[in-house]
Amino acid sequence: MRICTLFISLFLLSFFMRRTYPFMMCLVLSTSAALLSSCSMQRSGPRSSAYKDQAAKVVEKKDANIPYTLVDVSAEIVKGLVASAKKPMEKDKWPQSSVARPVTIMPGDSIRLSVFESEANGLFIQENTMRTGNFVTIPQLFVEDTGDVMIPYVGKVHVQGMYPTDVAKHIEQQLVNKAIDPKVVVEFVSRNGYRASVIGDVNSAGKFVIDHERERILDLLAKAGGSRFLGFETFITLQRQGIEYTTLLDNLIENPKINHFVEPDDVLYVFRQPKMFQVYGAVQTTGMHQFTKRTFTLTEAMGLAKGMNDNMADPEEIYVYRYEDKKTYEETLKLPTKDIKSKTVPVIYSLDLNKADGFFLAQHFPVQEHDIIYVANAETAEFRKFLNILGSAALVSAATDSALDVGR
Repeated sequence: MRICTLFISLFLLSFFMRRTYPFMMCLVLSTSAALLSSCSMQRSGPRSSAYKDQAAKVVEKKDANIPYTLVDVSAEIVKGLVASAKKPMEKDKWPQSSVARPVTIMPGDSIRLSVFESEANGLFIQENTMRTGNFVTIPQLFVEDTGDVMIPYVGKVHVQGMYPTDVAKHIEQQLVNKAIDPKVVVEFVSRNGYRASVIGDVNSAGKFVIDHERERILDLLAKAGGSRFLGFETFITLQRQGIEYTTLLDNLIENPKINHFVEPDDVLYVFRQPKMFQVYGAVQTTGMHQFTKRTFTLTEAMGLAKGMNDNMADPEEIYVYRYEDKKTYEETLKLPTKDIKSKTVPVIYSLDLNKADGFFLAQHFPVQEHDIIYVANAETAEFRKFLNILGSAALVSAATDSALDVGR
């Protein structure tokens, strides 16, 4: 309020000095414009002092500084960061290995039984029966929840966990004294007992039959029509025997060793989690930006922000804020981690684009998820703001003179 009052006083003073001391009037108007800009600044919320004054209790920080490491980007640093970025980044633990489980008969399955006899007039093949061969087929036998199946002339047989060939041999032994040189063939009709589910962001979610014992996770995903999104932003959670494992889809594609065999009752949950980074400071478009591919460089990130603001940016001061993992901090940056208790270390990478190799380094510097890129303002930017204020004052002066001339 005091500033606004002072502005009014100075403006009235300039009014009376408009003819006698024109230079002085311009100076007064310039000062008035600056004061007016300060008194007319709008706020989007209360001042910090208002929070403290009205708070029931204020807890002051003993140490507001976060211990960070400032790193000047060099070719060696970029090379190490690129190598580190290529390593698989698993969100959680993943099974170390898996064994191909045999595909055996399970409750819910249906099997087909064919019995061959060496000649007619036996147990199954009658002499006067017209047929194409000396065999009879029982088209469908359902495996009960107990794992048993009822077979004519044999009775109830427990088949759960057995291979079809083993069941055939067992039935042959039971028919030795009943049929003429019997040979038995057992085949699957439908397999409802050996299944795995795929849900989430896939094209055709559902419960799928495991066709053979060497079917892998990506095979199961293919049955569901594949992921609806790109691999670098798609995660897969495997639920197996009460334990959850999560990894990136690209990890499964690029590392066949972790593309394990599917087990009965496995559940794959496929979900999208876009990778984001932030750009602030003297750029054309500040805020959150989304990765459009798995690997992203600093120049590509700046491109998404539509580049630096030519009137504001200082190319010598490009900063990347990142919580770096301890392994990269120690192996790539060659810095000790003995006294660091946390899993990550706050690091600020500094890059000077005015140097001859600046853009080459930026072209290979890998941007990671959650990075914050900041482009500092140039020192001359503040001076430009002052010149803009003087320009506004000159316009006010010209408008005043014009108004006075019209009045006369």
